[in-house]
Amino acid sequence: MKKHLPIFILVISSCYFLNAQNFILIRQIGKPSDSLTILGYDVLEKNEVYERIDDSTLKIKFDIISADRLSFSIDKNKKWWSSIWIEPQINQKEIRIDYIHQTVKIKRPSALDSVYKLITDLDDRNEFDKVLILISDFIEKNTTSYFSLWLFSHTQTLYIADGSIKKKLFNMLSKSLNNYPEYKQVIASLGKRNYPRVGDLFKEFSLIRFNDSIFETNKINEKWILLNFWSTSCGPCIKELDSLNSFNNLLDSSNAMIISISLDDKHERWRKSEFSKKIKWASVWQENGFYGDLCMHYNIISMPTFILFDNNRKLIFIKDGVTELPNIKNIFYEKKLLKINRH
Repeated sequence: MKKHLPIFILVISSCYFLNAQNFILIRQIGKPSDSLTILGYDVLEKNEVYERIDDSTLKIKFDIISADRLSFSIDKNKKWWSSIWIEPQINQKEIRIDYIHQTVKIKRPSALDSVYKLITDLDDRNEFDKVLILISDFIEKNTTSYFSLWLFSHTQTLYIADGSIKKKLFNMLSKSLNNYPEYKQVIASLGKRNYPRVGDLFKEFSLIRFNDSIFETNKINEKWILLNFWSTSCGPCIKELDSLNSFNNLLDSSNAMIISISLDDKHERWRKSEFSKKIKWASVWQENGFYGDLCMHYNIISMPTFILFDNNRKLIFIKDGVTELPNIKNIFYEKKLLKINRH
């Protein structure tokens, strides 16, 4: 009789890759549910596979990213889930999933494992005052730790905390953490983001092209420019690609152009995607996604988003959603920027 391979959903969020190879051993106690499906984030796609050591043990190999939470969805029917903290300096981590008692435990937990578990347990019990004291104490003593920064964007307590308290804690953090996208995320949440207005000037940029060369907008002369913010993980964006391709074929390229800006979290995911390969116009990638410079400048909070500039580099249209392309096409038609007349 063929055995079913028990699986989980692994989710690791917003981090940087490091050049270290790590392993997660997953030891299972009791009888796993056959209804589970093994998914994973991109460490388990195509070129990265899990290894089955024996009937109860799985080994997952991946290029470790910076410390972050590793979440498990154990049983989608019973809605059983758990999460652990994972750090790049630990080359191997052993997780024990007990299907009998519905628990997930780490063998030889680190100091941060213990702090994370305590914060998570208190958060789950809505004991926010105790969590805030614990977090404040940790940040004050660990101002250069990525975990201190991570707490701002991953704990309910700091999410709902008073703005003045959050600012005080954030100001304790070392500026050495500003290379992480979460740093910009917290700044955005603490401050007031400016909303673009009609008439605002185009922000010049240099970004990586699909062929890895550099695309520089300051070399574009007197053209209407349509910016399209999208990603390969955005379903509506992908569905719209064919329509966008047809629209691009109608453009008078001497007077107008489209620039699609990918907000994919990883460059390689964008570059290797079959959807990216459909784009025949200017295609670039912005690091840090919604917290990259362009998204912060234009206050981009959803995809797809379109921003249209006239040939004087002035903003005349900004909208999000898949229903906006026909409206944009009407503008191009009225400005005589299409190669053919509208039927």
